[in-house]
Amino acid sequence: MGRNLRRVKLRSEQISLRLFVCMAIIILSILYISIPLILNSFQEYNKTNQVLSEITSLRALVQTANKISRERGPANKVMSSTSEEIVKNKQELAEFRLVVDEQINETVSILNQAGFNSVATQLQTDLKVKLEHARKIVDAYAEIPQSQRTSPQLDHAILTMFSVWDNSRELLNELMAQSKSKDSKMSNYFISILILTDMRDQAGRVASNVMAPITFSEKISDINRARTLQTEHQARYLWSLVDVIQPQYMKTSDYIRLHQRVRTEFLEQGLPIIRRLLDESQNNQTYFLTGTQLTEQIVDKYTTVIDLQKYILDYSVLIATQQNKNAKQQYFLHYLFQAYLY
Repeated sequence: MGRNLRRVKLRSEQISLRLFVCMAIIILSILYISIPLILNSFQEYNKTNQVLSEITSLRALVQTANKISRERGPANKVMSSTSEEIVKNKQELAEFRLVVDEQINETVSILNQAGFNSVATQLQTDLKVKLEHARKIVDAYAEIPQSQRTSPQLDHAILTMFSVWDNSRELLNELMAQSKSKDSKMSNYFISILILTDMRDQAGRVASNVMAPITFSEKISDINRARTLQTEHQARYLWSLVDVIQPQYMKTSDYIRLHQRVRTEFLEQGLPIIRRLLDESQNNQTYFLTGTQLTEQIVDKYTTVIDLQKYILDYSVLIATQQNKNAKQQYFLHYLFQAYLY
């Protein structure tokens, strides 16, 4: 009797041990599978976090470059204004400068938060100094009596504003050089954003290149003509390029509509305005527009480029945000699953 009980007890212990070993093997197997999943999902989450941070920084710096480019519009209006227009146009310029300054300060903050401290410092110091210098040249020109103004003076002021945007473009290059996400799945968005930034600036320069001779009713010089034709060619090329590099899955109905609007309203309606002025100059005819009227007309056409770029910027941040959200959910699901096993 006692011997049988011992046998039963021993057998029970052996079964329990075997069950324990089996359970341990199962748990260790699950851990062996789940731990790499958790590590991979955590790495993916960190990666998407970085992409979101960097593309948000890129958007902020692009918006700064855009506003600096747009400041040329009201600046040109002030410098080409008649005595009746100048007070109103000066007020418009002063208000827009506040918008630009606010954008710069906001971008500096975003860049510092994302770890782009050197870019933020250059924006805060170098670019602000150059912008202030260019503004002083614009303001100094506006104070010159109408009878004493010359076309070269106006052209110089316009070119000085160009140089400020060129500096902001260098900062974009610096940010891209420091970015760790430019080779990620979002690389097409990074490239599209930069191309559209260049296109937007080139679109604005087309009119600025002829602003001085139009304002003074002078013949457009060979240099200004060459600059105008070059920027026109560049704008057309960049418009085609952005569509070529855009993957098919990114060509949404909104993208297609906005891309076509750039062609119909800016390339087919806006640029011919400049072409007509070039022809009138070559044929020694009176210009059909004044400098102020040229700015007002081209801005309406140029808005289509702004809309397309804004769409790409916002859409890219939306995609990066969604990817980050999905990666975060995956990480927490794997983490909770392992915690449940423990």
